[in-house]
Amino acid sequence: MDIIGRLHPLIIHLPIGILLLGMLMECAIRFGQKETLKSAMSFVWGVGAVSSIVAVVTGLNLANNGDYDQTLLSRHQWSAIALACLSVWVWWQHRRTIKANTRSTLYSYSLVGVSVLLGLTGHFGGSMTHGSDFLFAGKSSAQAVQIENIEEAIAFEEIIAPILTAKCNGCHNPSKAKGDLIMTTQDGIRKGGKEGAVLLAGKSTKSPLINRLHVPLEEKEHMPPKGKKQLSKDEVALLTWWIDSGASFDKQINALEVPESISTILKKYQQPKSSYASLNVKPVSSNQLNGLLNKGIKVNALGSSSPWLDINLSHRQDISSSLLRNLNKVSNQVSELQLANTNVDDDMLSGIGRFKHLRKLKLQNTLITNKTISRLTALDHLESLNLYGSNVTDEILDDLKELKQLKNLYVWQTKLTAEGIEELSNSKPKLNIEYQLDTDLFGDAILREPLITSESDLFKDSLLVSLEMNFKNVNIHYTTDGTTPDSLSAVYTGPFTIESTSLVRAISRKDGWDPSGIAERQFIRASIEPQKIVVSPQPNDRYKAEGAASLIDFRKGSVQFTDGAWLGYEKQHLTTTMTLDAETEVKGVTVSALRAAGSYIHYPKQIIVSLSSNGKTYQKAGQLDIPVATESTAPELKNFFVEIETSKAKYIKVDIKSQLVNPDWHPAPGAPCWMFIDEILVEG
Repeated sequence: MDIIGRLHPLIIHLPIGILLLGMLMECAIRFGQKETLKSAMSFVWGVGAVSSIVAVVTGLNLANNGDYDQTLLSRHQWSAIALACLSVWVWWQHRRTIKANTRSTLYSYSLVGVSVLLGLTGHFGGSMTHGSDFLFAGKSSAQAVQIENIEEAIAFEEIIAPILTAKCNGCHNPSKAKGDLIMTTQDGIRKGGKEGAVLLAGKSTKSPLINRLHVPLEEKEHMPPKGKKQLSKDEVALLTWWIDSGASFDKQINALEVPESISTILKKYQQPKSSYASLNVKPVSSNQLNGLLNKGIKVNALGSSSPWLDINLSHRQDISSSLLRNLNKVSNQVSELQLANTNVDDDMLSGIGRFKHLRKLKLQNTLITNKTISRLTALDHLESLNLYGSNVTDEILDDLKELKQLKNLYVWQTKLTAEGIEELSNSKPKLNIEYQLDTDLFGDAILREPLITSESDLFKDSLLVSLEMNFKNVNIHYTTDGTTPDSLSAVYTGPFTIESTSLVRAISRKDGWDPSGIAERQFIRASIEPQKIVVSPQPNDRYKAEGAASLIDFRKGSVQFTDGAWLGYEKQHLTTTMTLDAETEVKGVTVSALRAAGSYIHYPKQIIVSLSSNGKTYQKAGQLDIPVATESTAPELKNFFVEIETSKAKYIKVDIKSQLVNPDWHPAPGAPCWMFIDEILVEG
């Protein structure tokens, strides 16, 4: 295999991405009316065709290595060649259709062919490198075994086989038998490879399987190869002991001679039996579920007859201790708690120990530290813990060792050291620790969005705004005019002041990383305080707050529509008229509204602002049309800013049009819906 062949694993991803991009762009043109993309299609298909050809050339060189299943290799090779030819044909067909300004049926069929061949080629390639059953295979049974009594465990099946599966079988399976050695079956291990037997029962020092483990890592003979996950000292010791004990495939450990040093290692593989299935927990009531939903908490029941709940608050930056306290009444039923990419910190999670039956906890990209992990030792059933991107350190190792049922731990981009990971792995060999980038789990390496903080969303004169990020050596770029921030936008160096209604947007950037998503927060300047406000019609008696005055009292409502700050209207529009002290220049009006689709509450569909000097004759000054939502989301509130050309007025009329009925996608389409309004603010 020469250098050209070695480039194949790198090159192969380029045509996959480019051809997929081309098909997505074609769909956007045809179904999304994105006509502006047409001019780029020839370039995309051209790059896709060239990169496909390069991938085929490098693949043909790699195939000369001869370590692959020949049937799969042949299928992968010819499907790849067909894909490369068809991609050239698609490029040529597209150029013809552009010149003729027509849509070719043959071109459309060719796109379908590219999709099919791309899938088949990828499938055959994956089967070659990961095994023919890789796509549909479940988790390895060897890895799934829970050893309750180590003395009665079958040494090979429950101890040795999982080691081989994790560290050896990726290169020594029926689809990719390097050195003609197959280690996925007992017969394959006994048979050995093209250089003969890999183990000699009772003679570990003469067994190539063990000798290859001790060859210096830099040398070609070392196994697993450099770059692959290596065996730990404990795993090498267990393999050596198993071979010296006769390399039996069916004997229990209590039938073998076990030295004290090996006994100490084996005890680490023993796990107490989980009592989770036998827990007697009552399901929560529908009133409790609805109460959580109305407070903006997304809840999923884990099965129609199951008492267990999945609480999902991921990607929210408005979480507070009071919001989390709403979960106390259902703490016994919470099995999964998702807090990924949120603003939660140690103080908010001071009561995490109450969730005695928690099995999965997601805390990636949060502000938690070691303090929170020390509280998890009370969780006897915790099986999965995600700490990716948090500030935890090696000090949590002792706490993690106490989590007897922990099976999966995700600690990539934390402050845990390689030495700490190795120590934990040696102490809990059955624990799956993800501490390096795993694109299947985390996707591309990206930063999380900065946190935009201030004392309030509302202000009269000026407001100080801060941007926060808990990663080191990260630049934050921001804008205050609503435009998309990029590398040329202002760099955050400290708190800044805004003096007008502003949409602050910010991103994080770090060398070697993809930029983060965009964080945004709107701040409303209300420099004009109306003297009087009247509303027509009057709000519903159940949701009338303090009457019309509630709309100009500078007290924002929360996502809980029952908090007493909202004016509620059922199947009604709203007209408000504000009177100023004197004729004043007006630049804009902001209306704050609530959406909670589960409670039949939707945003307005339109806001119209009209101005008058005498209170009798009004001139329309601004209008905002608000799109109707297309799906249900968690309860949220939003400020709608209606910008108007600066004009003088003493009277301001704001017509707020309700959707009146639920949209078609709603579980109760056509039923009367609500509109909830709290603040109407005027900027001059």
